[in-house]
Amino acid sequence: MSIKKKLFMILTVVLIIWLLLTVFFYYQHQIYVESYDIGEYIEFDEFGVFVNNIEKYNYENRGFNYPDFLLELGLPGEFNQIIMNIWYFYSFPYEVDKANPKFDINCEVIVHGEYGTSVDVRDLLEGKLDFQYIDTLSDSIIYLAGTSITASSNQNTIQLTYSKEWNDSLSGGITIVDLVDDKEYEVDFSLPFTRVRYDYFNRRAEHKQDYSSFIISDMLRSYKKGDRSTVESYISTEHIETFSWNILDRYSQFFPEEFIFSYIGQYKENDGVFMMKTGGYIEGESIDELTFYMINDNSKWQIIDISVLN
Repeated sequence: MSIKKKLFMILTVVLIIWLLLTVFFYYQHQIYVESYDIGEYIEFDEFGVFVNNIEKYNYENRGFNYPDFLLELGLPGEFNQIIMNIWYFYSFPYEVDKANPKFDINCEVIVHGEYGTSVDVRDLLEGKLDFQYIDTLSDSIIYLAGTSITASSNQNTIQLTYSKEWNDSLSGGITIVDLVDDKEYEVDFSLPFTRVRYDYFNRRAEHKQDYSSFIISDMLRSYKKGDRSTVESYISTEHIETFSWNILDRYSQFFPEEFIFSYIGQYKENDGVFMMKTGGYIEGESIDELTFYMINDNSKWQIIDISVLN
């Protein structure tokens, strides 16, 4: 056999092994999340709770740290990012446990008043709010495992999650219990869960990208960059044509630093409306506020209007 044929065979074998490894690692990034929209807002004296949705999943994120030697190479930014992306692709980002799925109930707590900086959500909710299985068994309480336990210094919302292992007791749904007013809100899972597949090219976004304050910040950043499609993705479809684009034009350099969220109910012809007052700067000059009016549609915050404090 000639040297050329041997080299060709070696390269062919190497290529086949590389392709097989690539397919193998591609599937290491594949996960499924099932979600069920709730969209229930419950008002208390000191705070309100928006119960967003339930997410069912069967994996744990292993976390990923880029190797130090890549950072120490001092390569140009774009080239360094390409190498890091390749390194991440050929990794094991998740630990999947199909036999023991879990679920999260995702909520936003809106603290009445200016900010919730010193508020601990565990103390705030104790004896006031509970989640239980509709088919109540001996272990019926769903425990708080907050993604954010205290509010940050620039907003009055606290993002938190109630978590538990999924079991057959949940097939009937859950009950949200208002312990103060002795009210119950049943979510009976009468509709099927929405199942979404994520992979390397369609990665699951961090939870912060679902939060009301992130929507505002990212919309304004996108507008500054001229990314109209991203801006419109944050606006309710039926309000895009009537949206106050002139205000965005006027405040295109606005940088929000404070976020005050509240529930107002009805706004113009819309029900279930929330209001986000923002304070910030334009080129160093303090601006009292831009006010954004928002609704939650299928577990997604959507902006319907914007106004300026006179």
